[in-house]
Amino acid sequence: MSTRKRKWIPPCLYTMNPIFLGVFIVTFIALNLTEPGGSDSSLFWGGIAFQADPNSLDLIGLGRWMLFVSPYILFACVLSEQELNKMGPYVIPRYQSYTRWWRSKVLSLMIGCLIYLALGVIETMIHLNFSGQGVQDIGLSSLGVPLCLTFLHLYLISLLILAGHTLFSNQHVIALGALGIEGITLLPAMMHAKVSRFMFGTWGMLYRSNLANQTFGFHIIAILLVQTILCAILIVGMPFVLKRRGVFSTLRV
Repeated sequence: MSTRKRKWIPPCLYTMNPIFLGVFIVTFIALNLTEPGGSDSSLFWGGIAFQADPNSLDLIGLGRWMLFVSPYILFACVLSEQELNKMGPYVIPRYQSYTRWWRSKVLSLMIGCLIYLALGVIETMIHLNFSGQGVQDIGLSSLGVPLCLTFLHLYLISLLILAGHTLFSNQHVIALGALGIEGITLLPAMMHAKVSRFMFGTWGMLYRSNLANQTFGFHIIAILLVQTILCAILIVGMPFVLKRRGVFSTLRV
């Protein structure tokens, strides 16, 4: 019998099948082709700008942002629940510890988020070239801030989904709740500029930051710190919660 160890492969590579890759690519194609005015290919990266008329609702901007975040939320839901549904209480024994299982899922979500954003950047560059615009028009030097905001925002949502799927049994409610947190907190932010900076749904948007609106925008550093701390609490704290609750009370058959 061979004692050679098998090469470790991140679980996300099993879940990141061609269907997900196709959904991601189609999403960014739709976002680039349906941009308002057809002149700003980086618009969806920035989010929804403050409107001159606070009584109006930018339904197009709302739809585009929800289209932007929804495919990754779907990916996070599938990745989070897939192994739990198939393996149930045998998951933790197979990984030998709660911490090792949790870290593998956390890493998989991070890699999936990076793949999602990388596909978006590549698709946007291709769209700019085919539309006759230069790649430099997107302002790659200034794309770092919206990418960082978006990455932390999506990653925090995915960690909340993973924690929810691990601790609770109603998986459909968790998936809808993730979209609900994003959408419900975004609506009042679009209607009332003064509360926009405190709404979770806007934290991934460059156009809602003080770089775009010094009067009502949130502080970039503050939001990055808040989301980083929340991610760290989930990453470090969940293994302790799992240990206290035990395998059979935490993971479903």
